[in-house]
Amino acid sequence: MTPATMEQTTFSPVSPTEQTTFGQNPTGPTVTYRFADPLDPQSALTIEVSVIIFPPVVNGGDPIFEAPMIAIPGSISSSAGCDVIWTLVDGINAFTNLDFSNTTEQQGIVIPSAKHPQIPDGVGILASSVDPSTDPPASNQWRVRIQNQVSEIGSFAYTIAILYDLGNGPLSAGHDPTIVVTPEPIL
Repeated sequence: MTPATMEQTTFSPVSPTEQTTFGQNPTGPTVTYRFADPLDPQSALTIEVSVIIFPPVVNGGDPIFEAPMIAIPGSISSSAGCDVIWTLVDGINAFTNLDFSNTTEQQGIVIPSAKHPQIPDGVGILASSVDPSTDPPASNQWRVRIQNQVSEIGSFAYTIAILYDLGNGPLSAGHDPTIVVTPEPIL
């Protein structure tokens, strides 16, 4: 269970409008970019992020998060924003429950958070909730609409706040990965 690193990130074309990023482990966390429809100016880029969660190494410890770094492309001419969908994945099928209903902190994907209050100028959080596109909404998926109109490359940290259960009662945990924003579109 080694954490994913960006050193060996590769891009694998899935379709003309889709790109998937893998870390060192192809079965580890992934980021999939689904590009907006160029004929529909209201359509948004969708980024799908899998976050792999492993049980704590020691009793009473925190679970281990493997969350990839995300790069959000910008376009000063577009205000449609970008939908980022995080999905929690049980790394070894050890959890009886794993979702975004954290009870000790704000729940879900928290941007900005008390730990990380700063986001770059030109970045806006337009919506954040359990992913409403599934019926019923999936408690292990969280969707954030992010508007990126930065004029230079920047980054910001955010919090992934989860609730998990290994069979002996629910516990809360959090993790603080990074999002990179760039003024250029991804081609």
